[in-house]
Amino acid sequence: MRKIQALGLSMLLIVFASPSYAAAISAGQKCTKLNQNISSKGKTLICSKNGSKLIWKIKVSKPTPTPTPTPTPTPTPTPTVTKVEWKSLTAEEITSQASQAMQSYFLTVRTTNQVIKVLAEKGSNPTLIKWITDGSSLVSKTFTYPPSNKVFYDVIAVSRGWMEVTYKSAEFSSDEIRGRLAAFDGGAPAFGGTTTNTWNMSAIVQNNLMVRDKTGMAQTAGHEFFHAIQERLVGSNPGPGGEKIPNWFWEGPAMFVGLYSAEVIGAINSQAEGREYMLSRYRTGSAVTRGLALENVKANNSEVDPYAIGYAATEYLVALVGVEKFLQIYKELGQGSSFSSAFEDATGLNLEEFYSHFEEIRAGLGFTKS
Repeated sequence: MRKIQALGLSMLLIVFASPSYAAAISAGQKCTKLNQNISSKGKTLICSKNGSKLIWKIKVSKPTPTPTPTPTPTPTPTPTVTKVEWKSLTAEEITSQASQAMQSYFLTVRTTNQVIKVLAEKGSNPTLIKWITDGSSLVSKTFTYPPSNKVFYDVIAVSRGWMEVTYKSAEFSSDEIRGRLAAFDGGAPAFGGTTTNTWNMSAIVQNNLMVRDKTGMAQTAGHEFFHAIQERLVGSNPGPGGEKIPNWFWEGPAMFVGLYSAEVIGAINSQAEGREYMLSRYRTGSAVTRGLALENVKANNSEVDPYAIGYAATEYLVALVGVEKFLQIYKELGQGSSFSSAFEDATGLNLEEFYSHFEEIRAGLGFTKS
C-alpha cells in the first residue's frame, strides 16, 4: 500500500511539474523535436536548427498580405462637341486672321515620309519646274495625312508620247494612263490624282499661261497636291455633282492652300495677287454661281464654278476655327460621317448656321450674291 501511494505521489509530481518546465523555456535553450511548437511567456517558440544543434527560437508569423483592391475604372466620358461662339468679324479681320493662320501653319513640318519625284520633259519651263518642285514638297510636308508608300510623281509633259512612255516606265496601270492621256488631250493645263499630278506644257505654252495666268499657274503645285491629301483623308472625291460633299469644299480649299503655298515659295503675294485672282474669277466668271447661296454650290461643271466662292468660304472658316479644325472635317468624312455631321464634329459649328452667317458677310468679302 505504501508503495502504491509513493508511486501515485511520484506521478503527481511529474504531472504538475510539466507546466512549470514549459514556462521556464526561453529562446536559445536546447530542444529535441524539430519544428515542435510551444507557448512560453506569451510567445510561441519553435524548435529550429542552429547549425548542428536544435534550439528554441521565437516563431515569427508571416503577415498575410492584404490584397490591393482593384480600382474601379473611371468611365471615359463620351466626347462632346465644343460649341464655338460665332464671332462678328469684319471683312478685314476675316482676311487677316485667315492669312495669319495659314502662314503660321506652313511653318511646321508634320509629314516627312512622302517621296515626291518630279519628271519634266525637255522643253518644260524651268520656272514652272521650280514652282512644282517647291510647292509640292511644301504642301506634302505641311499637312497631316496618310502618305502613300509609293513614290508620288509630278509629271510635266510637252508631248503626249513622252508622257505615255513616262507613265508606263513608272508602272502606272493602263486605266490610269488612259485617264491621264484623256485629260492631256482635252487641253487641261494641270490635273491631279492620289498618286500623281500632271502638267500639260503644250497647253500652257499655247495659251501663254505663264504670263497671262501667272498666279493661277503658281498655285497649281500646292492646289493639286492638296487634292491628293483630301482624297487620302476622305477615300474619294465629290465627283462633278457633289451630292455627298459639295464641290465648294473641295475646290475652294485647294485654291486657298495653293495660293498661300505659292506665296511661301516666293512665287506670288497671296493677298495682293492671290485674293485678287479669286475676286476676279468670281466677278467675271459664272453668273449662275453668283446667283447661288453657298449651300447650293455643290456641282463643278460648265455652269457652276465652285472655286472662287469656295475660296471665300474657306477663308471665313479658317478665320473662325483655324487650320487644324478645318482639316479635321476631311478626317471625319473619311470615317463615314455625312458632311453636316463631319463639319459640326470637327469645328463645333453647325453647318446651317455657318451657311447663314456666310451669306451675311460674303458681300463684305467681295463675293456679292447677285
